Amino acid sequence: MRKVFLSVVGFAIICRLNASAQTNTDSLRSKPAPSLYTPVEQHDTTAYNPRALKLDEVNLVSSYYTQTGNHSPVTGGIGSERVTDFANGLDLKFVWGDPNYKKNTIELGMGFDYHSAASQAFVSQTGASKTGGTRVYPSFDYTVENPTLRNTFGFGAYYSGEYNYHSLGGDVHFSQKTADKNGEFSFKLQGYFDRVTLIYPSEFVPKPTTTNSGGTTVITTASGNTILSSDGSVIGKRNIPSSPRTTYSASFGYSQVISPACRSCS
Repeated sequence: MRKVFLSVVGFAIICRLNASAQTNTDSLRSKPAPSLYTPVEQHDTTAYNPRALKLDEVNLVSSYYTQTGNHSPVTGGIGSERVTDFANGLDLKFVWGDPNYKKNTIELGMGFDYHSAASQAFVSQTGASKTGGTRVYPSFDYTVENPTLRNTFGFGAYYSGEYNYHSLGGDVHFSQKTADKNGEFSFKLQGYFDRVTLIYPSEFVPKPTTTNSGGTTVITTASGNTILSSDGSVIGKRNIPSSPRTTYSASFGYSQVISPACRSCS
């Protein structure tokens, strides 16, 4: 019962203070309120100055992988399983604005890998094949963002090349944000155009053969065909054929912010 009584009394005192404050003259109203606010000079935003091209982001990524062992299946369960891979990548991001308030972005990338595997030596039966190789893979991407229409459009191109594998790729991507900017639809179309030179183990490569026909000699080896004339000079050569591979992919996506930020709280 005491708790209820004290609560009622406290409420009554608060009501009396509020009533008194409304009837008496507030002395603070006649004085300027203290403030740390400093007036900011307003600039004319009608004359928009395009933002100059600048280097916005630099990423340098390196990785190293190594593997050891002495049970290689290539040599019947006895032999080195050593594998190494050392990869380096550099990405540069450039950003600039234009008079239409659009944000333009260009991303340039360059990657370089060195890899080696002990089992590669036994592509030939003598174990004298090359065990290491390199891969180079540059990339390019351009994106323009329109904040007025809440959409983004861009395209990219990339290349990857090593001894027996060359790949060209390209993509087109588009995204559209919802009216409240808490949701986004995205679409991406990609294409890969690869050319592969198949290298078979030596035991699956046919033995060199020589065929005489019409005064010419055709020598077939693991590296292709060589055509010789009757006097022994080379009149033609055909290397190992490459197998083209073409791949297309399309992806659709939607993302949604579950707990949007409270705009009235700031």
